[in-house]
Amino acid sequence: MAVMSLSTAANVTGQMLWYPVLALFFRELGASDFQASLAYGLIAAANAFLQLPGGVLADRFGRKRLIVWPTFVAAAAFVAAALSRSWVPLALALFAQAACSAIQAPSFVALVAESVPADRRGEAFAYLELWASAGIGLGPILGALLLPYLPMAALFGLTAAVFVASAIARQLWLRESLSRPSGNGGDAATPRPVGGPAQPRSVGDPATSRPVGDLATPRPAAGFRLSALFRGRLAWLTVTAVAVSVAINLTLYGPFLPLLAHDVLGFTGAQIDILYASGPLFAAVLGVAMGRFLARKGGRLGVSLGLLLTGVSLVGFLAAPSFWVALAVIAVTGAAVQFTFIGYDALRADATDEETRGRVVGALGSLSGAAGAIAVPLVGKLAGGPGPSLAIYIGAAFCILGAVAAQRVGRAEPPG
Repeated sequence: MAVMSLSTAANVTGQMLWYPVLALFFRELGASDFQASLAYGLIAAANAFLQLPGGVLADRFGRKRLIVWPTFVAAAAFVAAALSRSWVPLALALFAQAACSAIQAPSFVALVAESVPADRRGEAFAYLELWASAGIGLGPILGALLLPYLPMAALFGLTAAVFVASAIARQLWLRESLSRPSGNGGDAATPRPVGGPAQPRSVGDPATSRPVGDLATPRPAAGFRLSALFRGRLAWLTVTAVAVSVAINLTLYGPFLPLLAHDVLGFTGAQIDILYASGPLFAAVLGVAMGRFLARKGGRLGVSLGLLLTGVSLVGFLAAPSFWVALAVIAVTGAAVQFTFIGYDALRADATDEETRGRVVGALGSLSGAAGAIAVPLVGKLAGGPGPSLAIYIGAAFCILGAVAAQRVGRAEPPG
């Protein structure tokens, strides 16, 4: 968990150096607001179509490989972004990076879920989100300090360097969590049982060691069909996933909030950076308390409360009379979003089993990512008249939908 948390914090810090003002940078490179929304939609599309293959590969080859290799490729994508001189190559470079992130996503969820006992998953995901929140908060502050002195290309280069260092650290110190990954990777020789301690155990421990020949045998695939996402507990989990994706892509992670802050509220790029820093920093302060709450109450309540608070605070942002009021509102919004993510991670883990977790999480990510990818340019086209505030209202509506759906998600049945 320590390697995952620290490397994630570093990577997120690097990305948030420039992400809050990315929509404005697309404008500088000649993109219209609709073209900027298309670029964001393209980036979201990577999450839509590559999480499912990422989940399949994670179940077959193990979690570590599907985390380490894409991190190296993402670093190269940021180098390409630094060299971009128009908005189209930049969008393609960031699409490649988002594709790497999508391939990794199921492995992240599965590795955390399989590294701690089931009753501590809420705390584990909260710990990871705590470090991610620290990175999301620190990055924009550093970006606000660096932007007056460094061009965006230099910030992309710094991000690439951070990702290279992170990939090396993950290769050296990250441990495989899947009990029997296929292939002959060195990590397969020291498996841990699901729900076992986070610390690595001895190869000679009879509770964890297996004959080398058994480890080399390909892992049999447990039955999973995409149609399962539309039945029973997974159907409601699917609705929740789609609602979360659309709501977040239209608001905090989309182009509309910074465009609204700049064009309507009159905030500068540095002020937008500070806005984006406030929520994650507030969430970092509350991270331990949020994890303990979810450990007692479960992911369902966390998702519902987080989404409801997110929707209410986003609508409140539209009426902010000053920068300081907007800062306070966005701080609450950012903390609510992090609370939603912690609950959602725990909810996905509780509703799936080890044999199919990677594929289920990947399929959910693909379906929900497709919805988010379509929503961004679609709302961008519709917002030509009403303006970017339309995206905020639609995002708030999806927050309500997700909050209701999360309450209907059940737990996976324990193996017989």
